[in-house]
Amino acid sequence: MASLIKLRRDTASNWATVNPTLASGEPGLETDTLKIKYGNGSTAWNSLSYSAGGSGGATVPTASTSVLGLVKVDGTTITINAGVISATAGGGGGSGTVGAGSTGALAFYPSGTNAVDDAQGLNWDSVNNVLTVSATAIFQQTSELLNTKTLATGIVTHDFSTGAIWYHSAISSSFTANFTNIPTTNNRTSVVTLIMSQGATAFIPGAIQINGVAQTVSWLGSSAPTGNANKTDILAYTIIRVNSTWIVTGSLSTYG
Repeated sequence: MASLIKLRRDTASNWATVNPTLASGEPGLETDTLKIKYGNGSTAWNSLSYSAGGSGGATVPTASTSVLGLVKVDGTTITINAGVISATAGGGGGSGTVGAGSTGALAFYPSGTNAVDDAQGLNWDSVNNVLTVSATAIFQQTSELLNTKTLATGIVTHDFSTGAIWYHSAISSSFTANFTNIPTTNNRTSVVTLIMSQGATAFIPGAIQINGVAQTVSWLGSSAPTGNANKTDILAYTIIRVNSTWIVTGSLSTYG
């Protein structure tokens, strides 16, 4: 008659409470989970890894009891809940969310210089904070930030990194508009807009600079415009970068 061999065994909670140290090669079975750990003669039960089919120690992910379908793995958290999959990278400084609400929907939150975006047609430049869409983009609505300036006089800095539209009020005199942080990549265009709320005496920029360097403006109609008293003047500048050279065009529209 064959001999009956029984493993050392107990429930998972009892193993954790007693926390014994198994002898080298000695197996221990959790009767309620059917998981097995093998001792090494020196490591207590709670610090041992579960057996992974003989391929070496591995920690089996444990499911949360508070969120349906949550699987948590050391260093990375993967959540599956109501058709939405989200992942948070451990130590990588980036995270992303893929939503199943519509085909191909993607939202990602790049962070750090090694941010990854795998969506076709998208590229994130984390150094210059530039998102490139190499495809047709369709938006239902868009809204742009509006910067405000008051009492403009002398050289007035307009920081492109904070937005591309500025509203000027109580303008003191003709001034120089210095557009800073305009991207210097070749074969790119940027559009900046100045909304001028004019008083009894109208003023507009008499000159412009890009990153502190004076530029010549090619005006619509070939002549520089003048402001219009008690009106709203809108100046639009198109800034073109070609062959490491700036080309600037400008136009003025008046309202009111």
